[in-house]
Amino acid sequence: MLPEQQSPHFNPRDVLDRLGSRLDRFRTHTAADVLIKLFTESFEISGRENLPPAPAIWVMNHTGWLEAVMAHSREVSEEIPYSLAKIEVKGNTEGKFFRALGARFIYVVREEVDRSAIVEMVDKLAEGNNLLYFPEGTRGRGEERVKLKPAHPGFVFIAKKAAEKLNRPFPIVPMTVVGTEDVMGDLDVKKAPLSERMRVRRKPAVLTIGKPFLIYPGRFPKESLDIIAQEIMLAIRDNLPPERHGAYMGVEHLDFPSVDYTFAEGRVIPVYQVLPQKLEQIVRR
Repeated sequence: MLPEQQSPHFNPRDVLDRLGSRLDRFRTHTAADVLIKLFTESFEISGRENLPPAPAIWVMNHTGWLEAVMAHSREVSEEIPYSLAKIEVKGNTEGKFFRALGARFIYVVREEVDRSAIVEMVDKLAEGNNLLYFPEGTRGRGEERVKLKPAHPGFVFIAKKAAEKLNRPFPIVPMTVVGTEDVMGDLDVKKAPLSERMRVRRKPAVLTIGKPFLIYPGRFPKESLDIIAQEIMLAIRDNLPPERHGAYMGVEHLDFPSVDYTFAEGRVIPVYQVLPQKLEQIVRR
């Protein structure tokens, strides 16, 4: 076909963009898998069948830097998730290192409601991207670092906004990681000898992907964000040993309906339905 006869829908830039995107994914997946190989004895994924197609919010417990790396493994997903990072990371060595490996960040101003970051998160989700979210917000220090801390419910608000923008139910996926808590000692203990802080402790690591919670569009009761966040944290807790249950020790589950839901590409996955009417019933108790 001569150039002037090419389809009006053909755009060489689109081809180059797709090729660049594939190369970016290859670079990021490869870097993540190499780091996992270096810093763990083994890496196992359980519940891979529970992961819905993008977009979704992936919610993880947080004890160290390696959890975020695991979320970028080729074994988890072909898609590269966006991650949240405090604005200070944008110009420091850590941020530059992970960006060079292909990490995609949404920068957040801490200790305040960063409305521009909220808008960016919802927009990225609406465009079909996944978002990695650590609801505990911080890793803590010392022995308390490995225990679950109370979750900030902002991720539920983001999912609700995404559901409203897309006008369809939106999934939040609980993910539990064990085996990453002491990979390089406690780097937060500045007084420890450098040799101790930098000593690599390779252990078997397991990432468990739980059944998604499907947030339905609609008007939610005011208290519902905390209720949903707690239930999702309990799903994470259930895959941790009791000594790590922390703030969620002894907390009982609520009863959300469980159904088979058909996602894009015809994939059927069991989910928990988070419905406005069900939340009304819970709040009235």
